Amino acid sequence: MSFGAVVVAAGEGKRFGGAKQFEKIQGRPVFFHSLKTLAEPAGIEELVLVVPESRLKEVETLVGKLP
Repeated sequence: MSFGAVVVAAGEGKRFGGAKQFEKIQGRPVFFHSLKTLAEPAGIEELVLVVPESRLKEVETLVGKLP
């Protein structure tokens, strides 16, 4: 079976006090851990990450470091 996933990480984090998806856990942004977990199962055909346009270049660099 194949499937796809969408990780929505575009919030502003007003109540949190900042964009929590960019906070670090074990030295990597929260969204990074979600992508890594979703990319591991066999059968995934497409993985989409939704981020703020203003941080697109930063995210492209970070995602390029996925194992």
